[in-house]
Amino acid sequence: MKAIGIIELSSVAKGIEVCDHMIKTSQMDVLDALPMCPGKYVIIIGGEVAQVKSALDAAIQKAKAFLVDQLMLANIDDRVFEAVNNASEIGDIKALGIIETFSVASCIKASDSAVKAADVELIEVRLARGMGGKSFVTLTGNTGDVKAAVEAGCEVPREEGMLVAYSVIPSPHEELRRFIY
Repeated sequence: MKAIGIIELSSVAKGIEVCDHMIKTSQMDVLDALPMCPGKYVIIIGGEVAQVKSALDAAIQKAKAFLVDQLMLANIDDRVFEAVNNASEIGDIKALGIIETFSVASCIKASDSAVKAADVELIEVRLARGMGGKSFVTLTGNTGDVKAAVEAGCEVPREEGMLVAYSVIPSPHEELRRFIY
């Protein structure tokens, strides 16, 4: 897969309509399409860059005022796909980084930037389910790498006004591990 696209809408009904429109007008793969809190609808697509761009352009035109956020990301790191809503099994949590965002698209961007910026492992990318529409990513590595990754991951969401909070915990307590996975 060469690119990922995400469109987030403020209406479930409009989201289903937009998803149908994307399928009918573009050749791409719908990776997920589902309602999320608080009454939003998120469509995640993948495919060749031109196909994903075409589908997103069609979706944005159809969505109009219902558009919350959108993302087109070419050459996304495979580790982001693996960590989306599926916690990765990590041996030792050396330092723990957390980036929390207001939208799914901003969290995917943060995750991709973070993992490309430093030698870290993604633990989980949790997308807006049961969190009032927020999303977050957790990652681990040595403290310096985690700080660099979190810093890089926060840049775009901060600029877009989508960053909720972030944290770096240099030596998380062993008891915390059972709440991370």
